Amino acid sequence: MKDITVAIVGRPNVGKSTLFNIMIGKNRAITHGQPGVTIDRQYGVSIQKDIRYIFVDTGGYDNKNDDLIEKIKEQTLFAITESDIAIFVVDGKVGLMPSDEEVAQVIRNHNKPVILIVNKIDNEDKNEYNYEFYKLGMKTMISISAAHKKNIDILKEKLHEISTEFNAEEIFKKKESDDMSIAIVGLPNAGKSSMINFFLGEKRMVVSDIPGTTRDSVDTTVEFHGLKLNLIDTAGLRRKSKIANKLETFSILRTIKSIERTDIVILVIDSKKGITAQDQKIAALVKSKKKCLLLAYNKIDLLDNVNDFKLSVKEEVRKKINFYPNVGIAFISALTGYNIGKLIDLAFMDFQRYRAIFKTSKLNKIIQEVMEAELPGGMRQIKIYYGVQIGSRPPSFKFFINSKRFASKQFMKFLEKKLTAFLDLSGIPVKIKLDERK
Repeated sequence: MKDITVAIVGRPNVGKSTLFNIMIGKNRAITHGQPGVTIDRQYGVSIQKDIRYIFVDTGGYDNKNDDLIEKIKEQTLFAITESDIAIFVVDGKVGLMPSDEEVAQVIRNHNKPVILIVNKIDNEDKNEYNYEFYKLGMKTMISISAAHKKNIDILKEKLHEISTEFNAEEIFKKKESDDMSIAIVGLPNAGKSSMINFFLGEKRMVVSDIPGTTRDSVDTTVEFHGLKLNLIDTAGLRRKSKIANKLETFSILRTIKSIERTDIVILVIDSKKGITAQDQKIAALVKSKKKCLLLAYNKIDLLDNVNDFKLSVKEEVRKKINFYPNVGIAFISALTGYNIGKLIDLAFMDFQRYRAIFKTSKLNKIIQEVMEAELPGGMRQIKIYYGVQIGSRPPSFKFFINSKRFASKQFMKFLEKKLTAFLDLSGIPVKIKLDERK
């Protein structure tokens, strides 16, 4: 099965979220008549024929100059950059607007295949007003009514046609599907097995109040968004001083091995205890293995003031796991199943970025921008000639430079920070290798 990422873009209130919900078959995006309701990107998956589409719903792109609109613009640009195809939505009732022309220019700059959707065309008589949208210069234009699901089948057929014909060899070669593994780790009795049991809908793991019930790593495979999702329930990691026998020592070694063979690590934290020293060590181990990390604060249903707790968590994470900037956080109840689905969705979205492949031209454009900017003191002697991606899971890059003796730890941190920002890999570990150009 092949993956195609589709960004749904356009100015506010043209019907993007309604179309997003139709395409994924769920009412996930909030739809409302007030512009700007969708601020950040939302992801949804739909499997059609032999292709898994990852749809990205974006905030409305608008040329008004205020902080909120600028953030929405930024998210839209990221969505277009990471997508294979863009669905550009305009309002057929209102007609062509200056913001529509601005979005069209952004899409052209990214050289993406695009389907222009003239929405809110409820009857055939209104099609005669569509001629003005030809000014946008889009090759493919379809009139629809998202609210009445009119011509959606035509849109889906055209999307499939473009997906299989436009640059198909390059897209499919780079985005072959493979399985995703998630290791569930944490202290004993944090709720790891309960969380997996709820997700599976059956009591496959042994759940008990006695710490250390899970002695070994247990693998369970389920279907999720067309991927085989391998959930690994691990024995609780304890401090060395509390390891009572060889069996528990073996369990800890198996947990470490589980982290090594997974893509995503969900660290389950007892909300009443917060991040312990051992949790910090687990997170550091995950970081050293270059795996994605998600923090799942469990037993949220047992707290009195949840809102205040969520605010305090941000500060706690910033202080105690500062080596994992922008790590994903979910507040869950393994007992009731609260937010378990959202947690798995977060893992899926991180997985897409974790296995991302970037064009060499894009990577070198970023390098050019980094080198043209004023480098911090002590880094101005270094020169990066070009870079290539040499692997994924995690995204791995090689950069050719003038001399390794200029590559200080400070420069490596600087380069990683810039790279993750430009490639929308915040929270995703990356590998960077430097080589001298001969």
